[in-house]
Amino acid sequence: MTVTSLTTNGDIIVLEKDDYIMINGKQYCLGNDYTNLDRVTFSSLLEKLFNDSNVDIHLCFDDANRLIIYSSEKFVIERVTYNMTLLTGLYNAKFPLYAEYNENTNKYYIRANSVGFTMSTPVLYLVCNVGIQSYRNVNRTNEISGAKIVMRLNNSFMAGQPIIVVNADFITNILTNDLSNLQYTLVDANMKEIKLLTPMYITIQVIGVPDTDVISDAYKLITQK
Repeated sequence: MTVTSLTTNGDIIVLEKDDYIMINGKQYCLGNDYTNLDRVTFSSLLEKLFNDSNVDIHLCFDDANRLIIYSSEKFVIERVTYNMTLLTGLYNAKFPLYAEYNENTNKYYIRANSVGFTMSTPVLYLVCNVGIQSYRNVNRTNEISGAKIVMRLNNSFMAGQPIIVVNADFITNILTNDLSNLQYTLVDANMKEIKLLTPMYITIQVIGVPDTDVISDAYKLITQK
C-alpha cells in the first residue's frame, strides 16, 4: 500500500485556547484558537495580555529573530505548553528559566535559544494505524515514540494556502483485512497531532503481493537433497 498523494489546506491550529505560559506562578493564556500567527502578531497579542494583567513584562526580538522577554523586575518562566514553546522558540529550553540581569539596560531578560515556528515544525508526517512501525527519538531525553509513517510533508507551505504532496518514499506492507480499517493522522516532527480545520484528501495505491507456497518450496529443497 502506498499513499500516493495528500491534498488539504494550510489551516493549522498553531495555538489552542488552553495553551499558556507560566511566569512567576501565574498562567497567561490568550484564550482563543489561532491558525495564522506570525512572530510580530504573536508577540503583540502576548504583550497586550501582559499589559491587561498590569504586569511589567515586555517582548521584543533580537537581530537573529529570537524572542526576548524582559522586565524591570526579576522573573522566572516555570512552565510553557507545547504549542507555546514552538511559537516562542523555547522548545530547546529546560524549565524553569530564570531571568538574567543586563547592566546596560537595567532590565532582567530571558532570550529564547531558537527562532519560533509559526506553522508547526518544518516537517510533518502522515501516520497510519496499520503498517510497519517506525521508532524515533522525539526530544532531548531518551523517550522513544513509535509511529507507522506513510508519508512525509516538508513544511514549506503558507497559512490558508493549499497543501499538495506526492509520496515516493514510503511503501507499506499490510494484510488484506487491514484495508477495511485504515485511520490516518497528521503529526509534527515530534509526533504531536496536528489539528486541521479543513479535511485531508488522500489517494492510495494498493498492489497485491503474490502468495508463496512455502510447503511446496520446502518439499522441493528436501527432495533435491
